[in-house]
Formats: sequence, C-alpha cells, structure tokens
Amino acid sequence: MTGTTTAMQTVNGRHSAEVGGTFSPCSMDQLQAWMRETQGPVRVVGGMYSVSSGALPPPGGWLLDLRSLRQVSQPEGDTIRVEAGATLRELLDALRGTGLQPGVVPLLGNFSIGAISGTPFYDLPVVCPEHAHFSTDVIAYTLVLADGSRHEVDAQNHPEQLTLLRTHQGLLGVVSEVRLRLYPTRMHTVSFESVPLATHLADPEQHRTSYLYVFPDSDAVIVERHTRHEEMALGTSDLLMHAYQRLATRLDSFCQRWVSPLWVPLLQRTLQRIAVLRTRLGGPLRLHPFDRAQIGPRLRPLALCDWQFDVSAYRRVLPDLLRLCRDHRQTHGYGPGFISVYTVPQNAAGAGYSSRESLQMSVDVVAYHPDDPRQHALEADWAALARAHGGRPSLNKNADAVLERHDVERIYGSADYARFRELCQAMDPRGRFRSPLLSRLFELPGPADPPTVPPGSRDPD
Repeated sequence: MTGTTTAMQTVNGRHSAEVGGTFSPCSMDQLQAWMRETQGPVRVVGGMYSVSSGALPPPGGWLLDLRSLRQVSQPEGDTIRVEAGATLRELLDALRGTGLQPGVVPLLGNFSIGAISGTPFYDLPVVCPEHAHFSTDVIAYTLVLADGSRHEVDAQNHPEQLTLLRTHQGLLGVVSEVRLRLYPTRMHTVSFESVPLATHLADPEQHRTSYLYVFPDSDAVIVERHTRHEEMALGTSDLLMHAYQRLATRLDSFCQRWVSPLWVPLLQRTLQRIAVLRTRLGGPLRLHPFDRAQIGPRLRPLALCDWQFDVSAYRRVLPDLLRLCRDHRQTHGYGPGFISVYTVPQNAAGAGYSSRESLQMSVDVVAYHPDDPRQHALEADWAALARAHGGRPSLNKNADAVLERHDVERIYGSADYARFRELCQAMDPRGRFRSPLLSRLFELPGPADPPTVPPGSRDPD
C-alpha cells in the first residue's frame, strides 16, 4: 500500500470518491483478521451498479473486494449456500441441470449476490407471485462485523435482524455468505403487444408479469409479458429472445456514443415494434430462464430515476409524468429514452419496500446521457412530481441530488426506520460501514476513526 489515492466511480460516472486502498480477502479468516487490524471507513465492492454514491466510502476510505469469495455450494434440498462475491450469472451456471433456480432472475447477470441480498433489488414476479424482491428468498446471512467477529443470522437466530438485513445497504456488516431459497425451473414464454395507454391505465394489474415501455410522444404502450409454464419441458430459447436479451445489455453504450437524446425513443420504439410484429406473426417466444441474466457491461452509462406508487396513485402520476417529459422536450430539447413500468408485489418478509403489503407500480425514467445538465433538471422535476403523488424512490436507482431523508423514512415506515437506525448504531457503533450519502439519509454519524493503512492492502485497480 503506497498511500496514494484513486478515484472510484459509480457505474454511470456520476459520482466518485478518492479511495485509500482495496483489500481482497481469499478466505473468511483473512477477512476477519483484516477487519480486526484496521480502523476507518469500509465499503464493499459489489457489481458497482448503483447510480447513487451509496456504494462509495468517505474520502480516503477502503474498499473490500469480495470477488475472491465466490464459491457456490451444491444445493441442499431447496436451498443453496453462495459466497457474497459470486455473481448471479455464476449462481445460474452452477444450478444449470439441477432443475432449480432463484426466485428473481433479472436481465443483467453481473450483480454480486452479496449486494443484491442486502438491497431492495426487485424484478418481475414471474416465479413467485407473492414477491419480486431477491432478498426475500435469503433465509440466512453470515456477516463479518466491524470488530472482525463472525455473526450468523437466520429465523432462529436474530429473526428481527433477518428482516432488516434484507434492505441493509451494507450498513450492518460485511455479508460474506447467504443461504438462498430455490424454486423449480420452468420454461417461460414472452409475448409483445401494443396497447392504448388508456387501456393499460384502466386496469394496471392486468400486466402483473409484464415490462411496459412508455414513450412521451406516443399514446401506445409496448407490453412485454412473461408467463411461466409448469407443464412445458425445458428447451432452448428462440433465437430472437437470445438476440433481444443480449442487445438490451449493450444498447446503453451504443445510444450514448451514437444517438442523440431526441432520437433514442424512436430507436427504442422501432426495436420494440419488431418484437410486436414477431409475436403477431409467430405467437409467443420461448425463453429459458437461465438465458436472462446475460453478462452485461461492467460500466453502464445510464441515468435511472425509479419511484414506486400504489395503483391508484400510479394511474394519476403516469399521465402527469408524460406531460412533464413533453414539456422538457419542447422547452429544453431533451427527453428520456423511455419510461419503464412493472409491478412489484409486496410482502412482510423484510423491512423497507417489502414490508408494504399492497401492489406497487415501479416507474423508472431511463436515459442514456446521464451527464447532460438537462437530464439533471428532468430528474429534479420528476422527483418533485413523484413526491406529490406519494412515491417512494429506489435508493440505488436515483442520483444523490434527488434523495432526501423523508424519502427513506417513507420507504421503511417510521417504525422500521427507527429500528434500523438503532440496529446500525448497535452493530456498527463506530460507523465503519457508513457512506456519506447513507449517513445523511439515515441520520447516522460518520466514521469515528481515521483510516489506517490495512496490512495486505493494495492500490485500487
């Protein structure tokens, strides 16, 4: 370790911090020893896909890189043990041929298991209709605490901590391993259709297992509907679905380099209409669930602005959002690439988002030019509109500038918010795991100790 610092950026380059060093443990014992021998702030490197600065340490703090802790054990019944540094893609590769799969399989596969087991990470409720949160299926955590001690959490040991760990944002300790519930693997079909916006808004719940692509200059909604088939034998995905999944992981970089903001929506609609036409001519397309979670780019030049609403508020806020986007296009010559919408069923398994027991609609404004000042202005206006309709933001999919303490309190609810803050101070009294953003949002003091040079550390790559 030389004492020089290196700037570490978020996935879209919007936020950065001067990192003092990086440590990559090769074993649990090594990780525990390092935590005992060091002081100062520590944040864990996951896939670095958060677009907020919550994943970054304070200036001069250390990053823990757990990518050497990536063992995936053999399934034990309907559960499996996975080390935190393994990616979702590596988990799926290990499960291939076992007839089992995780409950939530997103499009991108290089999210680390440790990261998505402790954040409100969600996707379509296709496998389990009661929830769409990855962490709901985590039934046990192994943590290394700020003092280097090992801590086991499950339903028998510390059940309240299990609930709060599902959305802990790395504030309670270093998740080194999780035990995950698995489900039988089933083939999916995917169909694409274009429906009038008014038809969708009349009954949003008809699209519970769908992604919706909404464009401010169109009265039609493109619906990508996923259906899980219990009776269908597993087979290969249709060629178009292979191409569609892979294209989606690369489109962001292409649009940022070659397509102006005003032309991105046209490109998006053209691609979606090809899929709609294919469905009309040939019917639904087959999709093996493991063909989702393709290896995506490590850097994603995206601006994501994701807020959740109950159904009644959603029916009011979406037309207002479309008008807002049209106003920005007319006034500033700028608009988002598209608006992504999907349902997120809730349950009481975890704190935060998943403690609400009503269906939520996730509304995500997606743009491919995150550093454009006009995008920053749109994000601020969208946040004000979302709050006016009672929205709750996704902590990891909104820029720092639009996140406020009251937003987080609404996410957790006043009782869970207070309980979580108390647990943070009890399990990490010196604040080693706190980032500047999370300290502000959760009203927690920052680290009490200055960084020291950890033995065996290295400069960040």
